[in-house]
Amino acid sequence: MLLNKKGLIAIKSQEYDKALDYFDNALELDPNHVQLWNNKGLAYINLNRYGEALECFEIAVELDSSYINAWIKKGFILEKFNHFNEAIDCYDKALKINPIDNIALYSKNKAVTRLKYYKKVHGRFKDELELNPNDPNTWNNKALILSALKQYDEALQCFDKALAINPDDPTLWNNKGLTLNALKHYEEAIECFDKALEISADDANAFSNKGLTYAILKHYDDAFICLNRVLEIYPNHAFAFYCIARVYSLINNHSKAIENLEKAISLNRRYINFAKYEEDFENIKHLVEFKELIQN
Repeated sequence: MLLNKKGLIAIKSQEYDKALDYFDNALELDPNHVQLWNNKGLAYINLNRYGEALECFEIAVELDSSYINAWIKKGFILEKFNHFNEAIDCYDKALKINPIDNIALYSKNKAVTRLKYYKKVHGRFKDELELNPNDPNTWNNKALILSALKQYDEALQCFDKALAINPDDPTLWNNKGLTLNALKHYEEAIECFDKALEISADDANAFSNKGLTYAILKHYDDAFICLNRVLEIYPNHAFAFYCIARVYSLINNHSKAIENLEKAISLNRRYINFAKYEEDFENIKHLVEFKELIQN
């Protein structure tokens, strides 16, 4: 179906609203087309509209209970809402259809692990917060764990509680900003980093995080202003050099990317391992210079 193909191309081009229009137009012609409902759900996921995505996958599996992809995506959404048991049930249904489906197996194992950890963490912090509900550090630590579990909305609630108690802690604002970045709420994230900088004008983490957020938004000049500001304050700041290298890679300035990555590694060799798996370096990973750097 031509409209379905156009919708998938729009998703690939990150034009998710346009993709929804294509899928909706196609569904008017064929409302029982399972793949269309599945693909519409994918578009909603990319827009962080998880409730609407869940509805699409539920319709898909109602239309065809053997459609594995929809069961797996339904499980993914349920995990977003902390409904781990229901998510595991979805993965089990996918595995009944194909017991060796790698994605379903991986997703189920991950969900089981997260469920166990989630219960443990919630029990621990529940006890701590009952003893001292006004401790911002405990709220912050709980939020960091939730972020690691990709429970970003709950993490934000915890950061907000910590900030209500101590609004003058730049670390809290930084951490909240990073969580907003994970949710692709980039403008709100920048506001958090600015709050951190209002409190601590020389906060290297806030400048670095703000710079990387600008890079995600393709505001590269603003990104360099923030990152170079770090080096004005702290000339040997390895993370700033590493971030600058990432931005240069994104704009295909290979020589500058290698130059700044080399500086970062010379200051802290842990960036060798970081660079190996950094997606922002995809443009330079084929270079001999890059390969030599990460082999050192």
